[in-house]
Amino acid sequence: MNKCGVCQEIVLNKEEALFCDGECTKWYHCICVGMSSGQYETFRDDYDRHNVLQWLCDSCKEQNKETTQSEMPITWGKMKDLMKIRKSLNSAYQKIVKWKKYMQIPRGKAGKTLIAEVTRLIRLFNSSKRWKSVAIHMLQVLLPLILQKPSLKSKNREHVKYLNKRMEWWKHGKLEELTSECEAIQKRLKRSVKTKKQSDQKAFCRLMLQGQVKKALKIVNHASDIDGKHDITTDIKKKLKENTQKQQN
Repeated sequence: MNKCGVCQEIVLNKEEALFCDGECTKWYHCICVGMSSGQYETFRDDYDRHNVLQWLCDSCKEQNKETTQSEMPITWGKMKDLMKIRKSLNSAYQKIVKWKKYMQIPRGKAGKTLIAEVTRLIRLFNSSKRWKSVAIHMLQVLLPLILQKPSLKSKNREHVKYLNKRMEWWKHGKLEELTSECEAIQKRLKRSVKTKKQSDQKAFCRLMLQGQVKKALKIVNHASDIDGKHDITTDIKKKLKENTQKQQN
């Protein structure tokens, strides 16, 4: 005896009922699935004529829809293949993993746009079979690219401008353009950091020669990445002062 997939009551031979051709393979009372007697008669007539009609319950319809969607190729801008998207993401990730100098997420519309995209990618990972394998990887690449500071001293207005442009590139899958821009910025930032480091080194030497130990130590403590420096311990400070006093005498 077959039970109705909705009301769980026995489906009798004399009752108007439908068999689901989906994975559940259950019987359903027409009244339980909202099919009128007239609709049922039309369905039976069509089935008798063609013998190829299928009927799916709501659950199997949804499952069939998800299966069909999962088989469709995903697209991101001009990239229309999962392997191409993965390859592009891997290439970008290998470049950005050691980058530095990121801006804070700007307030207002630009910041909300970025947060919305982060949320979208998390949802894709949780709910989309097609995007699950790349969604988190996209998130790993998104933030370093979008939040890359344009320069060492860039301000919020400039950040908003760059963020809006980059989000538009991201939307259309222009990952190569995004990565190239940020690579160029990284090179400029490294040159700026190197120039500042050299300037700090010269300032430190000049102040030490002038006997201005306290000022020199402030530079070293502030620029912790000066090459060839000692950690500033009490003994080091004492030796520096002793050497300065000898030079003055």
